[in-house]
Amino acid sequence: MPRRWTKAAELRRDQIESGLDITFNRVFIPFFLNCVEEYRPESILEVGCGTGHLAARLAGVCPHVEALEPSPGMHAVATAVLRKSPVRLHCSSVESFRLRHRFDLVVSHLCAHVVADVDRFCRACSNVMATRGVFVFSLPHPFFWNDYKEFFSRVNYRYTEERFASVTWAITKDPGRPIDRVPFHHRPLGRYVTALRRCGMALKQLDEIVPSAAVQKLYGQEWKTPRYCALHAIRVSLGYCSSPDGVCAALQIDGGANYGPEEPGEGEGSIGEII
Repeated sequence: MPRRWTKAAELRRDQIESGLDITFNRVFIPFFLNCVEEYRPESILEVGCGTGHLAARLAGVCPHVEALEPSPGMHAVATAVLRKSPVRLHCSSVESFRLRHRFDLVVSHLCAHVVADVDRFCRACSNVMATRGVFVFSLPHPFFWNDYKEFFSRVNYRYTEERFASVTWAITKDPGRPIDRVPFHHRPLGRYVTALRRCGMALKQLDEIVPSAAVQKLYGQEWKTPRYCALHAIRVSLGYCSSPDGVCAALQIDGGANYGPEEPGEGEGSIGEII
């Protein structure tokens, strides 16, 4: 998987820095900054940082930020992007990362649906979390995504069945430069909850993400359903979870949460806008 992103690295940087990447700029940058405001971590690890733009923004609101990127091409771009940033960048996957200390907040943007072994991925993310740490990861909303992109034939598609496809991604404002052969694993939401539970974590909160009305205008179409979601997970050992299925009793579900400014402005994005 890392080599697939190498060819796309410069393309993604151009899409990000030219402002073509709406979803990350207007939706996910505000979302992850809100997470930092909510959890107030002293340290953050970004897993699968792509071009490094999100890590750079996180470094502006947290004193200690590190980032992992296993793709050589993406890592090279991230090195350039983060050249003047205090972010410590590692060319590594989270599964092979040599841990020096644990992090208060672990974030991963649009990576979980790409990895083949989601149990191993979640376990590795759990291993780098501090005792009272939080793991927040975003992904295309499993319930709604196939209605939007139809990566799988509707004749054979079942939401509850795990499926895999090698797909072509293109962003809304740059459809003529797609990224091809991207791995995509459809899994029902419950499968992610199970993966968290198997490594000692529990679901704390589920955000179903929808941009503000002003941001939706930039796409030229209304989002009738959430295209993305984000899961917040904590360690079960903290005693916050009383349910045997790994879902916290105090689970918060933020349906149709609006992220992004009410009026469009300038910004930057990161690898992962896949719309």
